[in-house]
Amino acid sequence: MDVITQTENFSWVAELIDFAAAHQIYELQHLEKNPLQVVMNLQTLDLSYKELSCLPDALSRLTELKHLDLSHNRFEVFPPQVFTLESLTSLDISWNHIIEIPNSLPRRLTINRAWNRSKSNK
Repeated sequence: MDVITQTENFSWVAELIDFAAAHQIYELQHLEKNPLQVVMNLQTLDLSYKELSCLPDALSRLTELKHLDLSHNRFEVFPPQVFTLESLTSLDISWNHIIEIPNSLPRRLTINRAWNRSKSNK
């Protein structure tokens, strides 16, 4: 685990707090109380049915995230933040409008990509 210094910029926590408040995301609503503890331990995040079309870059700071549900949103482009989530093993991007899903996704990642516009839906 990295040592966190007092001089480190934590503006990304504020970004996640704002994102959570705007989209009523329960898992991130406790960030104001103890942001680093929540971020360091969060393993599952359900962002389904939030009418999202993009993700905040701060999402890549969720280093323990294993399961991410982005289903039933408005994504047209595969969210690049997924590539930075090294612990992620399960991703649901079904029921979006994604045209192209990258072939270079990590092998450890199980993806539900059904009902997208992509020709590679499986």
